[in-house]
Amino acid sequence: MWDVLWRRSRPSPATGENRRALHTVRSQGCLSSRPVILKALFGLALLVLFPFPLARAESTWPMQPGIFNSSEKPYRLSREKLTRLSASLERVTGWRGIHFEHDAWLCLKEARLTTTGSPTARAIILKALQETILILEDHSRSLDVAFAAIRREATLQMASGAYLPVFSLRVDFEDFRHLRGHSEALAAFDLGLVLLHELVHAAFDRRDPPGPRGTSDPGECEALVNEVRMELDLPLRTHYHSEHVIPSLLSDLSFGRLRFERVTWREGKPRRAIYFVQWPKPFVSH
Repeated sequence: MWDVLWRRSRPSPATGENRRALHTVRSQGCLSSRPVILKALFGLALLVLFPFPLARAESTWPMQPGIFNSSEKPYRLSREKLTRLSASLERVTGWRGIHFEHDAWLCLKEARLTTTGSPTARAIILKALQETILILEDHSRSLDVAFAAIRREATLQMASGAYLPVFSLRVDFEDFRHLRGHSEALAAFDLGLVLLHELVHAAFDRRDPPGPRGTSDPGECEALVNEVRMELDLPLRTHYHSEHVIPSLLSDLSFGRLRFERVTWREGKPRRAIYFVQWPKPFVSH
């Protein structure tokens, strides 16, 4: 068990041996002895599989998978924000009793399943808890984070020899206060669902659509989060990149906007219902 107030340091890359192995291959060529070749190929495989800094188990990262509050004071989530996050995750998963033990790590030991919630959301969270190390960071009022963003920091080598990826998950809580729109769209883009999007990046290694494609494609992550929305009877996100909206030619203020849709039935005929959520561009960097 790791200390509640563990301190994070950037692990120095343990890639010297890998680089030496690659250098051996390049310098000795095809005439190298078999053991040297095998060692070099192993080093190359490590670089391909783990292109991030390797940290051994004695580093100051948490020594087990899970979702943790940052230990760095500027980025540590307050109890109020942890409670807000837990409540949002309860809504999407249907678990009651989600909390952060000692304000430090996400705990499900007291969680009780209700008749509501999304099975897909529960599966996403369980996979993240079991297969990754995620450090939550508070980046409220940040110009670099829009709602939430995730970054891979390192690959942790456990004492058993297994490897775990380490991610920082940065959340700008203030951005959510600027959201306006249809109640259905606001429910489909709340804190818990935005967090799930980032967890899908980490646990499932899915990607957002690149470039212009994101204007009409929600992407791999949102495809899975849309399954959660379907199970919660919420409208589905139709695109990844936000639309740029200017209310009028005389307006100095522009908005970012996301569109959500679902099919409803009226008098036996299908009807596409469209919902929007938007935010003022100067206040959210998206």
